[in-house]
This record gives sequence, C-alpha cells and structure tokens, in this order.
Amino acid sequence: MITLNIISRIDVDKDFFTDYLFVLYLLRKEKIIVNLKFIGEVFNAAIYNNIVRTSKLFEINNEIEFTKKSIPLTQINPTKNDYFLNASIGDFAGYSSIECIQRKFKTIFYNVDFNLISNANHTMESFCRNHQDLYNLLKQISQNKEQVDSTIINENKTTLSSFFLSEKDKTDLINYL
Repeated sequence: MITLNIISRIDVDKDFFTDYLFVLYLLRKEKIIVNLKFIGEVFNAAIYNNIVRTSKLFEINNEIEFTKKSIPLTQINPTKNDYFLNASIGDFAGYSSIECIQRKFKTIFYNVDFNLISNANHTMESFCRNHQDLYNLLKQISQNKEQVDSTIINENKTTLSSFFLSEKDKTDLINYL
C-alpha cells in the first residue's frame, strides 16, 4: 500500500487538493489503493469540508486522513511505503521540499500551476506536470516499487544539489562581492 503525505496547511490558497483526490479515485477504480495523509493545520473549514465531501463522492474517504495540526518534520518517521507530495510551481519547488529531501523522505513534486505546465520538468519522473503524470507515477510505484523508489531517490539527490551553490560557485560569488 502507498501512503502519500502532504505537509501543508489547509487554506484558501491550496485549491489543488481535489486534484489528488481525483487521482486516488482513478487508481481505486483499478484496485490500487493509495492512502492520503494531510499533515497540517486546518485554517479554512470550507476547504477542509470540500476535501471531505469530495472524498466521500469518490468513495475514497477511508483512504484519507487528517492530523488537523502541524507536525515538525523531525517528528515524522516515514515507512518504506511513505512518499511526500510537495507542490511545485512549474519547476520551482519551495523550501519544504529541501527539508523533506534532506530528511531522506521520498519526495514527489506536483505542478499546481497549469499555466506553467509546459515549463514543468519533463525529464524527472518525480516531477509530475499534472494529474495524469501523478497517476502514472503512482501506478508505476504499485507495479515496480523498488525500481521507481530508486529513481525517485536519485532524482531527489539531483534536485537537492541544484538548490545549493557548488564550492566553486560560492568562491566565485564571494570573490565577486
């Protein structure tokens, strides 16, 4: 069984959560069960209620869980079946992505800005441009977990290194200043 962890508050600027529910619905139709755990505080009851209602309509409500509070990453101990779903805007991933990867969490990125879909990374499996990419990736995990996990872990390492300057770049930048 696959567990997707979303470390995020539930608020009005997070209007993409139903994308995840739709993907789980499609996978469930194929008898692939994916659990979705929202780790974060509920700031907007309407968004929370919409997630709950939609999960019931899709008949996936038994696969959805909410902590309803924030939990520090240092207190999360993922199992081998845990993945961390992180929102990206095109190819841009925020600091929470860095933290997840540094903690060795298998991190999957989901592009939440359809205007930047053509800019979203096409070369990495762990960067999902849209719900179809996320669906395909989760289906691949269900069929060939070890190989896909290896790919995600290697891509996460590459992604992490791209966030930081190399020693040469640091030296050049300091000398430039």
